[in-house]
Amino acid sequence: MNPFKGVNFRHQDREFAELRRQLRQNRGSARRTLSPNQIRMAIRTGEMPPNAEVLIGTREDGTPFTIEDLTGFAQAQQRLAKQFGSAKGVPMDQLIASSRAIDVERANVEIRSARLYKIHGSTLTFSVTASGKYQAQFHQVKVRLEDWWRHLTDAGNVNRAMTQTLAGPVSFDCDCGRHQFWYRYVATVGGFAIQPYEKDFPKVRNPQLRGCCCKHVLKVFRTLKSPTVKTQLTQQMIRQAEQAGFAGDTRHQFMTRQDHQQLSRARVGELNQEKIRAELARQVNLALRRHVNKPANRNKINRARTKMTQQLTAQQKAHIKQELAFAQRYNLPANTVYQKFADELGMSAEAIQQQL
Repeated sequence: MNPFKGVNFRHQDREFAELRRQLRQNRGSARRTLSPNQIRMAIRTGEMPPNAEVLIGTREDGTPFTIEDLTGFAQAQQRLAKQFGSAKGVPMDQLIASSRAIDVERANVEIRSARLYKIHGSTLTFSVTASGKYQAQFHQVKVRLEDWWRHLTDAGNVNRAMTQTLAGPVSFDCDCGRHQFWYRYVATVGGFAIQPYEKDFPKVRNPQLRGCCCKHVLKVFRTLKSPTVKTQLTQQMIRQAEQAGFAGDTRHQFMTRQDHQQLSRARVGELNQEKIRAELARQVNLALRRHVNKPANRNKINRARTKMTQQLTAQQKAHIKQELAFAQRYNLPANTVYQKFADELGMSAEAIQQQL
């Protein structure tokens, strides 16, 4: 059964917009949040702020936060920023591989379908079926393809351009609570968020900053891997490339009835997180081998290996020992002697020291 049968997507889009307006309003009146400045000040002074339990609340078990907690939060933020880097967006496979296994399982078991219903420039908007655990019947997920404009202007094969676009970095947002309370901060720090951004640390729900995608976003990512959806996006890219005016100066393009008929035929299987992780590891190893096997890099490695494995002659050893004895007599550092002969013989100072 088609879960989107009879859905008026324009009407649903207005409902999503109202829900997001309410969420933004509620977020503006939130209390006991932990701001970057509160963490910064606590670490700088080495003390928790006065009335900390009133200002920032308590742990999930009711005990107060400590300065060690806030220091750990800052370290988790730094690790996360380093993990995803400073580029705009992150490839879908990397996001899937970095997600919690429980979210991948829920995407496969609980979420029936995701339907692309609107596109505006490089931003795709999906309606995603809810799990049925709560009141919502659908959730809205937005995905921005960060390489869309670069490949739209590509004069080469448009199918290849779309393949590269989907393999490139993406940013996203979901209106569900899991994304809001667990992952919006992660997406903001990681550089793959779509507004609204989150600055306050998820101190209770996700203090270790584990995972990055809710089950609705993961279902959308799996849907984007469907050949049927790729074909539809290729057609949309061609339409945008033919339109007059600046790129992006277009109205929100809702999918037509014909588009939905095509999209309804998409066959979306389950996400295999382990397979994706294995493929990413294979790509990393392949890239490393290619880097090592470049002639310039291979020569550097050979020179370094020579420095570490070259053997000293008996005469060279005797000469170095004489210099070391002289240095010891006049309280000179031995390292200067090792480095002097390392430069003369084309070896490393560590290799010379190990052979004496």
